[in-house]
Amino acid sequence: MKDFPQSEYLQEANYKLGQAYFAQNKLKEALESYQALLARFPDTKVAPQAQFKIGEVLFKMKRPADALPAFQGVIQNFDDREIAARRNTSSASVTSS
Repeated sequence: MKDFPQSEYLQEANYKLGQAYFAQNKLKEALESYQALLARFPDTKVAPQAQFKIGEVLFKMKRPADALPAFQGVIQNFDDREIAARRNTSSASVTSS
């Protein structure tokens, strides 16, 4: 990711890095990865999922008071059609790899 900072795949790679950290129970790193993704690419197709994962990580870190606003951010920042469209696009890209 450092070698190709302008790559069209950087957003998806950042998201998958967060997923890998989460799967390894490296919650601090997962949180940082998802937050960095949203800060740098707020309009990416995986933004709703990253926002949701932030809530999931915070909840797993036993920080429910912080998790709730993260979950609410999904609803506030992305409408239903946008989430559904991004979910379908994201699912297609994952299954085609």
